[in-house]
Formats: sequence, structure tokens, C-alpha cells
Amino acid sequence: MTSLRRLIEFNPAVPEFAALPDDAVVTFVPLDAVWTGRRADFSRRIAKGEVAVGYSRFLDGDILLPKVSPTFEAGRVAIAQAASGIGAATTEVHVLRARPGIDPRFVAYVCQSARFLAEGAASQQGVGNLRRVSSDFVLNFPVSRASRDEQRAVADYLDGQTSRIDALIARQLELIRLLGERREALLFAIVAASASTASGEGAGATLAWPALARSAQQPLRRVIKPINRPVPEGAEIVTAYTDGQVTRRSNRAKRGYHEAADLSGFQGVDEGDFVVHGLDILRGSVGIADSSGAISSVCTVAKVSDQVDDRYLAMAVRLQARSGYTRALARGIRSGGADFRRWDTLAELPVPVPPLIEQRMAAERFEAESANMDALLVKVRDHIALAKERRSALITAAVTGQIDVRTASRRVA
Repeated sequence: MTSLRRLIEFNPAVPEFAALPDDAVVTFVPLDAVWTGRRADFSRRIAKGEVAVGYSRFLDGDILLPKVSPTFEAGRVAIAQAASGIGAATTEVHVLRARPGIDPRFVAYVCQSARFLAEGAASQQGVGNLRRVSSDFVLNFPVSRASRDEQRAVADYLDGQTSRIDALIARQLELIRLLGERREALLFAIVAASASTASGEGAGATLAWPALARSAQQPLRRVIKPINRPVPEGAEIVTAYTDGQVTRRSNRAKRGYHEAADLSGFQGVDEGDFVVHGLDILRGSVGIADSSGAISSVCTVAKVSDQVDDRYLAMAVRLQARSGYTRALARGIRSGGADFRRWDTLAELPVPVPPLIEQRMAAERFEAESANMDALLVKVRDHIALAKERRSALITAAVTGQIDVRTASRRVA
């Protein structure tokens, strides 16, 4: 065994960066662009003068290792592919440069191994979401001794195996995206059908949104009443749910267990309250709270009229939030446009309100059909989790010498 410091230079100097003029274009890598393998994004460009201070610097072929939680634990390690040969990255990455005779791919795979990630996470320093992996941990991490040829063999084997696993994961992620589109189409079809029946257009009518059944639309202020609740003593924070699963009561708002020293920017919320997140309305953050506590003051907390089904209303508001009408209102929020944190703006949001029986039928149909999609999503996410576990186990076994990659490669071939 040896230590990783024998294989790398840690956060090395990049005099080539300093030598560039300020108007020279370099590769720029924010933290959200650092992913494993082919998912990393090195397409962004920026003038050197804009990142001359306060950024990490790297050369093409250097290894970018995120050091902050939870990005580190996700194994997001990438080998830089800087088109200009020189780049700047967020300071939340450690830059590792393979020493002469060391294959950088081997080092990158070591940094994705299960032991490296688990021990690194346990050694992180700091509190909350600001915990970081120290340089001492990285430099002193034990690594199996391997010649350059052995390193190359391990890297070649893992390149082939992980690319197959990554392709499988990509297909599963695409299926999740398609299911999301299918859910949106289903939402539109059901709400449109119920609204067209109410407007006399007929259940089979095809209507454009937001012109959808104008005779059946009402401003939101007519169907919900805002509530100003004080924050209960000792309240836990409840966060508005944003992934679109707004028609199942248990998923419309979820409890958060992080602490907040100052609750002055919060308001009270009770189980069953209707919640619209003013900043996230365009992403469909609308639903019914499933627990009591404190919620951000940017949300509108309200009671729903007895003549409206809360499940249906969540569907209708979410659909309206996706419309061009709402997006046009919201355009330029920071420069004087519509601000949905303000009740007087949100109150005028038009939503189709058919008879109560139509609302309930629409909500029940959407819940039933969504349940089938949810069951499929569970299976897809399980497959993704198993594939990631397989990837991690394979990398760990290969870099620690637990498998003979040459024999394994011949068997696969």
C-alpha cells in the first residue's frame, strides 16, 4: 500500500493561468457542472479576468474532486477537458494532478471508490451543509501499489464497464422524464375535460390553455381565503413540495427537520391548509399541507371553499402555473413584473372551476392513473439505485485489486 499523495500533486500551481491576459477565454466549471465521466460539463467559457481571484485553477487532464457535502458523497469526480487547456473552477473542488507515470483515470476511480467516499464523508469538517473534506484525508488515503500498466488496465476495464452502467442509468432517467411528460399531459387532459363540460363545450372538446373554458374560470380569490397564522411555539419547518406530486395528500407539503434560529420570515401552517409557493409557482409548487408547523412567508396559506375540491384545485392551479399566461405575468419579477408572493397578484390567477362532482371525478381519475405511474417510477428508481451500487462495487473491487481486470476483460469480450 501507499498513500494518494504519492500519486498526485494537490491543488498545484498553474502559472499558465497567471500568464494569460485578462481578456483571454478559459474554461469555467461551477460546482453543478462537475459530474462523473461523460456527464461533466466543460462547455462553459469565461474571460480570465472575471475569474482571476477566488477560483481554483486547473489544466486539461487535472482531476476535479468536489470537497463539500453532499456533492462529495455523490462521487462527482471528473477529469478536466479544457478546450483552451486552462480553466477555472469553483473553490469547492480540490484539484488533483497525476504525477508522471500515473494514469489520471486510475486516480479518478480511486476517488469514486466506496471506501474513499465513506471515509471521506466521515472525516468531513464543518457543520450542516458546509462540511468539507480536508486535504489531509485526500493526501493520506491508502492506495494499492500498481504499476502504470496495471493502472491503465484497471482504468480501461472500468471505462468499458462503467460506460455500460451509465448508459443503462441514462435510459432509466429518460424514462423518468417521459413519465413526467405523460403526467403533465394527463393533468391537462383531465382538467380540460372537466372544464369543457362545465362551459358547455362538451367533454370531447379540444381547448387551448389559458383560453380554456373562460366561462368556467374564476379568480383564485373566489375559491380560497388567505389565513394569517402565527408561528406555533416550538414549530418544525414545513417546506412546500415541488416535484409535482400534488394530488396525493401525503405529498403536498412535507416536513423539514432542519433548524432555523430565526423564524421571523415564517408563518404558521396547519394540516389541510392549501399552500401556494409564491416563488416556485411556475414549477408547480402547489398543494395541501400534511403537517402543522412553520412555513416560509413567501407562501400563501389559505382555506379552500366548500364548493371546491382541494385536490382538484391543486391540479388546476398547477396547470395554470405552467401556462403562457402565468409566465407572462411573472416575467420580470425582479424588474417590476408580477410577484406571486403578493396575494393581490395571486388572487387574480384564473382557474377553471366546474361543478363539485366534476372536480372530484377529475381528482380521482388523476390519482388513480398517477398511482400506476408512481408504481413504475418506484421500479425505475430501484433499478437506478441498484445500477449505482453495482458501479460503486465494481470500481472499488478493481482499484483495490480484488478482481483481475485482465481476466475479467477477456471474459466480457
